[in-house]
Amino acid sequence: MEMSDDVYANAEIIQNMKSTTLDQSPQNSSGEQQSGRRNYRLTAVCLGLLTVLLLIIITAISIHYDGVLNDTMEKYSTLSETLNQLQTNYSSLTAERDQLQTNYNSITAERDQLLTKYNSLTADRDQLQTNYNSITAERDQLLTKYNSLTADRDQLQTNYNSLTAQKDQLLTNYNSLAAETDQLKRRLEYSCPHSWIKFSSSCYYISKEKKTWSESRQYCRQRGADLVIINNREEKFGLQNNGDSSDVVIEAVADNMQANLFTATSNRAEATVTANRREAYKTLIKQLAALNPDSRDRRTPRFGEY
Repeated sequence: MEMSDDVYANAEIIQNMKSTTLDQSPQNSSGEQQSGRRNYRLTAVCLGLLTVLLLIIITAISIHYDGVLNDTMEKYSTLSETLNQLQTNYSSLTAERDQLQTNYNSITAERDQLLTKYNSLTADRDQLQTNYNSITAERDQLLTKYNSLTADRDQLQTNYNSLTAQKDQLLTNYNSLAAETDQLKRRLEYSCPHSWIKFSSSCYYISKEKKTWSESRQYCRQRGADLVIINNREEKFGLQNNGDSSDVVIEAVADNMQANLFTATSNRAEATVTANRREAYKTLIKQLAALNPDSRDRRTPRFGEY
């Protein structure tokens, strides 16, 4: 740009010089002939100088413009190479961008698919958590019931052990009573001695001798019996019906008084079963039947039956 400005400035100077020369020429034409020649020569010299100067300027301008052109061409070549490189880079970047866009679209699709799977897994997780909570609640409830049933079982086991112990005790008592019953049965199989009266499960002997209470008791004990006072109406009438009523005198006597009635048994204390003992025996039989259902079909002997 600076070289162009210089060229235009030189051209304007030359133009001004030509205008001055043309303006001065008419004025000199009215002068002397010599002055005209001198001016002509001067003009020719000036024109020659101007021509030389113009050639120099043109040459300088040409040289300058050649350098500028070369520099411009180099710059153009450089810019062309840069442009080509930029175009190549642009194409490469465009291809990379397209590839990245493709990858982005693919990754976006994968992300959407993964998000869908994530939502599905989250829903499954929530459902499983709900099922887990429900099963945990059921397990806790079953555990509570299990503990309750365990406590009931332990209580039943305790009751069973207690009942088993009671059953064993009752069975022991039953066996003892059965043995006692067998013993009584064996004793009752024997008949009373001669002149003795049998009533119920006892043997009675009525003596006509007159003795004191102590002597009569001693007399009875020597024969394995005992002296008794008959104050039971049923027993009293039974003895009267089986014996000689005229010889039977039943009265309560004290020590040092006469006693004319005594009874003897084969160990009366063991042979006589009281009413309380009968009731206890019946209760025992019922409890044994309840504890051992298999024994219900067997006939349980009653007291007095053998």
